[in-house]
Amino acid sequence: MKGPSIVESRDRETPDLRLVAERIDDLVREIGEFADPRARDDAAELVRLLMDLYGAGLERVLSIAAGRADGRSDLVEALCDDALVSNLLVLHGLHPVDLATRVRRGLDPVGTALGSRGVRVALAFASEEEVRVTVDSTGDLCGSTAAAVRSSIERAVADAAPDVQRVVVEVAPGRAAEAPLIQIQGLKGTGER
Repeated sequence: MKGPSIVESRDRETPDLRLVAERIDDLVREIGEFADPRARDDAAELVRLLMDLYGAGLERVLSIAAGRADGRSDLVEALCDDALVSNLLVLHGLHPVDLATRVRRGLDPVGTALGSRGVRVALAFASEEEVRVTVDSTGDLCGSTAAAVRSSIERAVADAAPDVQRVVVEVAPGRAAEAPLIQIQGLKGTGER
């Protein structure tokens, strides 16, 4: 073993999910480069089987939790609000909250924080391929402010919906000193699923 895992190197209650996802991507890429075809196939099958096992377990957890009450129970909501569990549910296609709702919920704190500065953030479109967010401001958004707004939106969308591949931030015309279209590529943290 190469040392402590990413999860062990931090507080076990709050692993850095981006680091874990990046490491998983690296390992899956390394598996694909194994010279021995049998080792490569066995390792790839192991990954698939683990994904199937954990996905089935998560599906069972949701089923049990939802069975406690009509509709979504408080337990299901608590599971969906947990960053680690929520990301696993997304990874396995089990998240009970639709993508647009997750993105809106993720953008709410950003919109509230920026709203006090005269910046309005709104979700215009959401799919796994692309999320489009509009930004309107009562004043000019200079380069550093536009970058900070972009960064806040990027992080909020990545945290709420790691399954999104691209975020496009559209700044209302005439409001920004920078280019009105900012594209953010490569948010997907776990590769192809």
